[in-house]
Amino acid sequence: MKKIVCVALVALLSVVVGCGDGGKTETRKPPARSGASNTSAAAEAAPSASSAEVTLDPATAGTITVTCKVKGTPPKMKTIDMSKDGVCVGLHTAPVLEDSVVVGEGGSLANVIVYIKDINIKTPVPAEPVVLDQKGCVYVPHVITMRAGQKFVIKNSDATSHNVHLFSKANGTWNQTMNGVGELTDKQLSNPESQFEFRCDVHPWMKAVAGTFKHDYHTVSGTNGAATLKSVPPGEWTVVASHERFGKKEMKVKVDAKGAATASVEFSDE
Repeated sequence: MKKIVCVALVALLSVVVGCGDGGKTETRKPPARSGASNTSAAAEAAPSASSAEVTLDPATAGTITVTCKVKGTPPKMKTIDMSKDGVCVGLHTAPVLEDSVVVGEGGSLANVIVYIKDINIKTPVPAEPVVLDQKGCVYVPHVITMRAGQKFVIKNSDATSHNVHLFSKANGTWNQTMNGVGELTDKQLSNPESQFEFRCDVHPWMKAVAGTFKHDYHTVSGTNGAATLKSVPPGEWTVVASHERFGKKEMKVKVDAKGAATASVEFSDE
């Protein structure tokens, strides 16, 4: 009987040791979603090169310039009706147009958020604040980007009350009333989110678009449609161009050592 017990214990120990892989705990991945393609499953299993932490060498860093344009005839912007606030009306000598689509010469598209997706470089958060002004009863600038956790200042340059209302999934929502000229409020948006909005509940036409990022590789296209990302490490990167009306587009851009890479993207309502 003792012999049988000993044999059973030895067999049991062999099973435990074999399953335990030398005492290490095995972490199992959740099963793939039903209907997922093999390509998608492989992409999820293998992290992209840009998700690994990268060391920035300024001596080899390059740039990426993305040119943003509107394809075909750009949509017409409506005139904003500010008649319910006499102060707002008095701040303008000409009609003010909606600014969700700002197009320059040759179809160049302003206010596109351009950023590198999934790049992982640890750099200090910039000390200088990002400022969003309420001037002429519109937000200036209309689109901003910042580092998550960077100091963020909201300013009122108008002699009328504004209400800054944040709509963000990553950073929650808050409402801040600002009653007069020169009033400032400091905020901090701690979590990355590529695109979200500010609105004014007092003046419903007022809207600003913002993005917060965990790295420095983000910017906004100017009136010439160009957006330049600086100090980019050599390699192939996924660059995203995101517009509040036209949506997002991704592209692969290769940066050589000390290189100046370029790319272009077209947007439309189609």
